[in-house]
Amino acid sequence: MRSARLFGFCLLYLFSSLSFAGETLSDADIKKWATAYQAVVEWSEKTEFKNPPKINKENMDISKVYSQMLETSKGEDFYKDLAAILKKNGYSDEQLWGQQGDRILMAFMANEMDTSKVDIQKQLQEAKNMMKDLPPEQRAMMEGMLKQSTQAMESASGVPDSDKAAVKRNRALLEKAFDIK
Repeated sequence: MRSARLFGFCLLYLFSSLSFAGETLSDADIKKWATAYQAVVEWSEKTEFKNPPKINKENMDISKVYSQMLETSKGEDFYKDLAAILKKNGYSDEQLWGQQGDRILMAFMANEMDTSKVDIQKQLQEAKNMMKDLPPEQRAMMEGMLKQSTQAMESASGVPDSDKAAVKRNRALLEKAFDIK
């Protein structure tokens, strides 16, 4: 009897996690997110922050950039304004905006890496080879950058194909939002 309950619980957990993971990004999600992102960028360029968002680049998880930015901003004076901008742009839950942004950014990066994977790996190897000739401070900085690049590649390799396809369809919109020329 106990094993049947445990099995049932495991099945319930499995199906609940699968249904959450199965949610795909839609074109509407991406358009809504990009519009809100542009509003946040415009607001941040006009705002003089008493306590600007603190970004710890060494501990930053590239796959959660927007979620981490929101998390580190909670409790700051400007957070209410940020939440109001997101709400005005259709997000009653600012964490959803952060999570969607994380997924969009990772899918965007995954698409970029898919098209130039060999070049990226070659550049990473060249950088590793150059490190042995660098002074210790520069070597440490370079190691940190390489670690982040490797983590980004690993994270990007796990992006669902459906997210990559949605981002690819909306590439022009996202390039405009990210101000990529």
